[in-house]
Amino acid sequence: MPAITESTQHFAALAAVWSQLQLPLRPREPVPTRLRAVLPKGVKDVLVLGVTPDYADIAPDVTALDWSEGMIAHVWPGDTETRRAVQGDWRDMPFEDAQFDAVVGDNSLAFLPFPDQIGRAFAQVRRVLRPEGLAVFRMFLAPDQQPGDADLVRFGRALKGRSSDALRWRVAMQAACEAATPNVIADDGWRVFQRAFPDMASLVEGNEWGADEVRRLALFDGSTMALSFPTRAELARVALQHFATLELLSSGSYLMAEDAPFVVMRGSAAG
Repeated sequence: MPAITESTQHFAALAAVWSQLQLPLRPREPVPTRLRAVLPKGVKDVLVLGVTPDYADIAPDVTALDWSEGMIAHVWPGDTETRRAVQGDWRDMPFEDAQFDAVVGDNSLAFLPFPDQIGRAFAQVRRVLRPEGLAVFRMFLAPDQQPGDADLVRFGRALKGRSSDALRWRVAMQAACEAATPNVIADDGWRVFQRAFPDMASLVEGNEWGADEVRRLALFDGSTMALSFPTRAELARVALQHFATLELLSSGSYLMAEDAPFVVMRGSAAG
């Protein structure tokens, strides 16, 4: 499974189209408002895993940590007195112990292999959190039952007037279900897409997608970017090695919201 730093080409392409991304991939409203409601009153210092611009002002003081220089340069809205972006690794964070009131992320952990590297990230998150702090990650979690191609085709052909981003993530999740492992690469999702939609022109025409939507859909073609989609039970087994509690909360009402809850973790695991 490729490490996150081996996906430079994919992230460069992603940075170039970031402004076009829609829900469910980019956390546009209502997700930021829902996240603010989950964060406790009085939260001041928040660490964001990734340079998600929609979270740049999620708290009075925001630090964003991202490994990609290109994402920082092209996606982050810029540093101010109350927000800043830092280049670094989520698995080896350049911060002091107990530095933040909260750590949040939007789909960021999907780019780390499960369970080892996500476990390393969780250990770092727990370390930099204050004892009463909490972690909140919007995560796409695999369903307990594998959906079939008929489900995927129905989903894909019902996106008229909606973004192709949803279908791109849906085929990646399907690839993980079929592989019986949380870990896939983006090109695995592309192969699922080609099998389920051999007539791409018909899909594009039926959904009235323009050239930008098609280009974003094809981002997975040949990409070795690592993606992971654990089930709820698999995630809990890893998270509770580092945190005392785990809770899944709704992240809003939008397409695929049921697959992308807020994963809220508090306290330290015993022992």
